[in-house]
Amino acid sequence: MPPLATNEELESARERARLAMEGAKHKEKENNDNLETEEKRKNARLAMEGSERRSRREEREKTEKEKEAMRQKVDEEVKKRVAAAQAQKEALEKIKQEEELAKKQELKQKEDRFIESKNIIEELKQEKGSKIHPLRTLQTDLAGAVKTEQLSATKIAITEQAKNPSIFEEKPSTKGAGRKIVAVFILLIIFIGLGGAGFWYAKNKKDTTASPKVTVQSFIYAENSTEINTTTQKADGLGTIITNLLAAQASTGETINNLYFTTEKIDTDGKTTIKNLINFEEFLTYSQSAIPTDFARFVTAYMLGIYKGSESSSLFIALKIDLYENVFQELLDNERGYLRQAFQNLDGKSLEANTNQNFSDYLYKNLKTRALKDGDGKIILIYGFLDRQTLVIAQDEEALYRAYISYNTPNPN
Repeated sequence: MPPLATNEELESARERARLAMEGAKHKEKENNDNLETEEKRKNARLAMEGSERRSRREEREKTEKEKEAMRQKVDEEVKKRVAAAQAQKEALEKIKQEEELAKKQELKQKEDRFIESKNIIEELKQEKGSKIHPLRTLQTDLAGAVKTEQLSATKIAITEQAKNPSIFEEKPSTKGAGRKIVAVFILLIIFIGLGGAGFWYAKNKKDTTASPKVTVQSFIYAENSTEINTTTQKADGLGTIITNLLAAQASTGETINNLYFTTEKIDTDGKTTIKNLINFEEFLTYSQSAIPTDFARFVTAYMLGIYKGSESSSLFIALKIDLYENVFQELLDNERGYLRQAFQNLDGKSLEANTNQNFSDYLYKNLKTRALKDGDGKIILIYGFLDRQTLVIAQDEEALYRAYISYNTPNPN
């Protein structure tokens, strides 16, 4: 006999049977009745809560709605700012990529031009009849004399015959050996004459090769220019020269004096003096600058200038640079290092005593700069970019601003 069902089991079975007989419509009607009942209860509670409790409730509900609206507004603003920042980042990245591509293309063009020039030289060397003499010798001088003066052995012999015809006359002789001796003697005289003429020409020929002119690099307009010959002027006297130039009496108004550095060497002929400008790396080595020579990899041109105003004079260094972002970061990283000593050995002054001072952003007449001030608040070093390719490091703001004005003023010449 099976065990008897419990009351719970019987009630569950009855419920399932009732639902099976009533169907889904009955269940839906029951749910709707429950919702209607709940709404009636809510309305009853609202009717019994009173005006004061209703006011507090409505105020809470209003506050919650305002908070929710504010949260949504903040979320939307955050999304907009994130989107704007991302768009700006992508735009800057695109500009950076375009600049890098342009620089790579420019470098490629330079390399192509260099290779093309090298190939042209090689072709010239290989052309039939093309001869390049790296060293001037007596032989090349004689060859040049024959070419430029239109001399030849025949002409020299004819000239010698005109001067002394008896040498070339055939004298009758009964002995063939005597005629041979005379012929050999005549040829010997001719060769001696040729050698003597060539030696005299090589010795007394005036050298018409002019020394190349030096093109001064002054991309910032300067009223005056002063040459410093590094071959004859030793580096240990450079500070004295610049100090004297700084102390010299200024002319009327503000002026800039461009100091350019040259070197000399004697050409292979032993006579011609060749003079050239030294590059920035050579300038750093010569002046024993605190700026490391490795920094020269960013520099394509440079200029050392002396600014003279009505009441003061000071130095500035102007540089044409590549890779603006890299140079700016390099300067920021080394403000407490070599940058504060950029003018050492040039003016005899040292800024090592100001090691406790820091560079700071400084806006001078709408120019964004970084400046180093002493304990009294006076600027003792300042630098800024006139554009993305032109950097100026100066001893005071007047020199930097004058360089900026001259850079943006057309050359009057």
